Amino acid sequence: MARLVTQLLSKLFLLTTLLSIASSHPAAAVVSRLLLPRDPKDCTAPDANCTCQEWTFVSKDWTVANFAYRISVPVFDPEEAAREEPVPFASLVTFVVQNQALDYNAVCNATSTGGDQEDADASFDGRKWYDCVQDKPGEDGVTSFSYDRAKDRLEVKQTWECLHEGYFYRYKATGGAEAKVVCAEAEWENPDWKEGQTYQLNITECQAKHRPIQVPWTEITGN
Repeated sequence: MARLVTQLLSKLFLLTTLLSIASSHPAAAVVSRLLLPRDPKDCTAPDANCTCQEWTFVSKDWTVANFAYRISVPVFDPEEAAREEPVPFASLVTFVVQNQALDYNAVCNATSTGGDQEDADASFDGRKWYDCVQDKPGEDGVTSFSYDRAKDRLEVKQTWECLHEGYFYRYKATGGAEAKVVCAEAEWENPDWKEGQTYQLNITECQAKHRPIQVPWTEITGN
């Protein structure tokens, strides 16, 4: 019996030591996958009135609204328009990310420029991440995205906080979806052109083929 007690005390001492070490190194804490409640609230009911925390437990995706992609190629004089040479371009992608758990949206846009309009689509290749801006100041969440024009692929990352029973809980979700677009080309010419002004503007305007775009969460963690 005494031997068993000694073994138990030894294991208890080891466990206490490990817990002490872990608590003294909070930066090394591991964030686990989000554990959902057994009976999550049905937030789709008309009178549900779900909180941020409850929406986080039942949500599965973001809604991406107003997705648009544009390429603008300015021409500054008639001679330049006639030459078959590389022309500078500016490309823009813009959209809004909506998360049902939050009372604000993330407004996302990014621009890219280059020296040859033939390279415009390659300027968004999915390797660079861009930060979005929240339309409600003072919130601690962060939203960012990457866009691959060649693959029609949109990736989103977002962190946010929910206040629940006096405590703040922080969540992070990642996900991606296909973002196919349909495009139309237009040309504008300045009828009163003067030297130094834009003579001609060639625009490729693209909208999401399927609107809105649902971007499923591939992973969500919380602490």
